[in-house]
Amino acid sequence: MNAALQPCLRTQSGARVPLAGISATGRLDGLLFELTVEQHYRNTSGSAVETVYTFPLPLNAVLLAFELELNGTRHVATAFGRQQAERRYETAIDDGDSAALLVHNGNGLYTATVANLKPGEDAVIRYRYAELLHAHRNQVRLNLPTVIAPRYGNPADAGLEGPAIPGAELLVEYPFSLRIELAGFTDAARLSSPSHEVTTTATAGGMTVEIGRRGFLDRDFVLLLDHPAALAGTLVAADGEGFVAVASAVLPAGEAERPLIAKFLLDCSGSMGGDSIEAARRALVQILGNLVETDRFSLTRFGSQVQHITAGLEPADAHSIKPVMQLVQRMEADMGGTNMAEAIQATIGIRVPQGSQADLVLITDGEVYSVDKVVETAGRSGHRLFVVAIGAAPNEALARKVSERTGGACDFVAAGERVEPAILRMFGRLRAAPRTVGEIQWSATPDWTAPLPAAVFPNDTMHLMAGFRTRPDAPVAVTINGASERITLMLPAAAHLVAGDVLPRLAAAQRLATLPEDAARDLAIQYQLVSRHTSLVLVAKRSGDDKVKELPRTIAVPHMLAAGWGGSARADFAPMLAAVSRSASMELPAMRADRAAYADLERPAYAFRAPPSIPAVELQDIPAFLQRKPVDSSLEMPEELRIAILAAVVQRLAQRQPLPMTIDELNSLCQLPDRIRLALDCACASARGSEGTEAEFVRALLEYLDRKDGLITFPSTGFMEGRRIRALRRRMTALFPLDNRLSSQPATP
Repeated sequence: MNAALQPCLRTQSGARVPLAGISATGRLDGLLFELTVEQHYRNTSGSAVETVYTFPLPLNAVLLAFELELNGTRHVATAFGRQQAERRYETAIDDGDSAALLVHNGNGLYTATVANLKPGEDAVIRYRYAELLHAHRNQVRLNLPTVIAPRYGNPADAGLEGPAIPGAELLVEYPFSLRIELAGFTDAARLSSPSHEVTTTATAGGMTVEIGRRGFLDRDFVLLLDHPAALAGTLVAADGEGFVAVASAVLPAGEAERPLIAKFLLDCSGSMGGDSIEAARRALVQILGNLVETDRFSLTRFGSQVQHITAGLEPADAHSIKPVMQLVQRMEADMGGTNMAEAIQATIGIRVPQGSQADLVLITDGEVYSVDKVVETAGRSGHRLFVVAIGAAPNEALARKVSERTGGACDFVAAGERVEPAILRMFGRLRAAPRTVGEIQWSATPDWTAPLPAAVFPNDTMHLMAGFRTRPDAPVAVTINGASERITLMLPAAAHLVAGDVLPRLAAAQRLATLPEDAARDLAIQYQLVSRHTSLVLVAKRSGDDKVKELPRTIAVPHMLAAGWGGSARADFAPMLAAVSRSASMELPAMRADRAAYADLERPAYAFRAPPSIPAVELQDIPAFLQRKPVDSSLEMPEELRIAILAAVVQRLAQRQPLPMTIDELNSLCQLPDRIRLALDCACASARGSEGTEAEFVRALLEYLDRKDGLITFPSTGFMEGRRIRALRRRMTALFPLDNRLSSQPATP
């Protein structure tokens, strides 16, 4: 491993950090972007570990590959149903093999776990994804999320628990290198990065862009390109025996601009401190300055509470605008937590003249876990929501999903980036009359079409996807419906077939949301996609003495603190860590103030570092009776009894009844011999009375008995519950050693 990637720091709790750094290489061809990312790990501890790292991807990215390189061997993951993938992963751990699992948590968050990494071993997790970018006029914005900033609320709202919760640590830093090939792009003067210093090199097919000096995972990478060649057109690729087409159109300006009724909502929570609130103030001043006297507006700010600055809607004349601007310029991020759904609801409640339609403009970093709740609240509002997402690592999922759900739009402003271009783009969308996609005339009747956007805006790109049995070889006509006019856009036919399976898999990912659960799972498996129904898993077999004999120690990999988060430092410090002492006892004053502000909140506030159980979930975190050494003698479970137990449970499930939750329930299904019943009662005795513990014990027993046959479909578990069940299965190995007698073929009860 490169010496520059050697981990040299520990967390404030003293845990070694196994993630050494990340490198990435990508290619942008028109609006199709592909990126390969490598996460470099090294186990510098004295025992086998399981690393758990939750990381972000662009919301519309589609993962195409996931693999593990261990001891010089490359292992490629396969997509399975979520429960089946988890079972394969856990079985590999039980067998002493190494394994890796990739789970999609939703809203752009993924968790990669690598189990049974032995002391001194290096490993590389490598994944590849693709994304269709959008453009406004000729401007393409490429955004690579690299860090998850601390978020407000309950992580369970995002499907996260235990070590999968992305904590943040002051004392870690991860090097980040990036190289992107720009196909057909030759003018370096037409690109810039507001987030990083970059260098360019001309190539035969275009140019490459690299981070110019040492980068770190403390901010998203943003690249802006003025790229006229990357706009309208049609791409076609072979998809098995059929074809998939992607038609990309740009809507021209059309109908006259209209007066605005706009409700402005400003996030003044603690996470917005420093660079973000400065940018938000500039953005809001710019917005107010663009209003005209025929417009009406209101201003509300929020954090833990909601504060209406204006008394309802005000006319946008000098008498109203000037004092509001003066107030805005003095606003700080001093309102504590981020109760965003409540703030949106309160702003929606501002009365609007009868027969009028109001839009809501939200300026925020989006750092909340409750994305789905916010989206649902916005979806019921009857307002279009337009989001200006600000900061070094804003929550893209919230900005995009809220705006798409309501027929609005979103834009992004990186730390230190000029806000004026984003505000001008946003005003163009706000003032445009609402338009939707009408009829699409393909050259053949499609077998399927991907969902259409809820609204389209002047100068923005829209992507339309469909599948065909025969190759579409004629121009595509797209009708756009407006309030008082209809226009037809003609898109040229594809000149050639696009090689590879990227387009078909991008299209398949778009279709998943429209399908029933079983069909969506089957389609994801067919195209080898990770989704809310499927996960990617691989097993790296170990032989003989190389097997891992003990349960691995679970290590949650923390994130660097996002640059400038909460006013901790300015984002132009690279990395942020350089501005603070490496003393584990040191905290920034701004952080102490923010923590005090959140102290009286009932819900979990921002996590500056992982909770105590997260950096290393060791055997001390497992119930006491599981920490005992294996018993000296074991019991024999006859094969006919094992099969009888499984048959009884399978029959119970076939009758749509749940898994047995207690040993008594299991005994009622299949009369257990006294010696077996006594052994189970004794092993479980210490756990009786603890909520759910006996149910976990029974499930662990059934998983252990069924581990080679796969007759039972077990429901997914939470992260910590899964770890407890894993330890319980290891206990079963001592009670009932079955490995030498389990059938190699599935049993037939």
